[in-house]
Amino acid sequence: MDKFDKNIIEILDKNCKLPLSKISREVRLSKQSISRRIENLYRAKQLFSYYLIIDYFKLGLSNVVFFISLHKNNKKLLHHKINEIKKINSVGWIADFFGRYDLGISIFYHSSYELNQIVNKIQEIFDNNVKETSIISMVEHNIFSFEFDRKKKINFHISQNKNQKITITSPLQTKILYELSKNPRDLSTNIAKKLGTSFTSIRYNIKQLEKNKIILGYKLIINFSKFGFHWGLIFFSCNYSSELNKLVAKLKNDNRVIMISKSVTNDLLVDVIYKEVAELKEFVEEYKALFSNIFYSETLNVICVYKLGSYLD
Repeated sequence: MDKFDKNIIEILDKNCKLPLSKISREVRLSKQSISRRIENLYRAKQLFSYYLIIDYFKLGLSNVVFFISLHKNNKKLLHHKINEIKKINSVGWIADFFGRYDLGISIFYHSSYELNQIVNKIQEIFDNNVKETSIISMVEHNIFSFEFDRKKKINFHISQNKNQKITITSPLQTKILYELSKNPRDLSTNIAKKLGTSFTSIRYNIKQLEKNKIILGYKLIINFSKFGFHWGLIFFSCNYSSELNKLVAKLKNDNRVIMISKSVTNDLLVDVIYKEVAELKEFVEEYKALFSNIFYSETLNVICVYKLGSYLD
């Protein structure tokens, strides 16, 4: 990997829908060279895929993260069960961990009844092997782009507002969102063929979805382990105070942080990348020393992310 590959990754992680011609101008390599380099990054499994960042609140959806601890963690059996869970459309993220919990599942839903049905289905998949569960309801996310120099990251922000109104999307826009959620880099001409409409109509409706801030961005799924990083998930349980906003502001400016999620009870789930276990421990101790409103913390080390992306029916 050289500086051109790194530059391509940083550009795509800010907007993976950019055409090769624009990436070519920015990197100063030919379109053919850019295309070949992207293919090589996938072949080396340094990149996994792409995903669409949507303001799901505007679509009338809510989100919880469902953590599961198992009595017996048989890896072969666990992977089989994960493959079953991946088929559930409402599930947008699945990862397994070293730590208190074995599995984390992000669920998107319209109603408490629907959430209950999804949770029941997941628990049925594991039969009687579930030892402990925890559900955290989310109200805000800050998702950051990845930078090798960690200085120029951008923030994709999703938040549940006090006067949040559901944005009505047309049937065509709903279908476009579904197609883009499967592959954000899919060409408008391809989507038009799949949906039996014109290229112009697809382009116009994508622009409307972006203008109404339903589509917030197009991002990479990066295999951080290929770049020498580990992925940690830190749970900060916090008392509500003026310090909470200061804590979030400091986390936003921390180069190690790739995502901050805030729960309905003002607890934080913080995704960090690190190179050594000692670095992760120092991170937690540093923030607990600086902010007295953190009264509890827990760390999970991400082993593998099995799904990240589409959760639209």
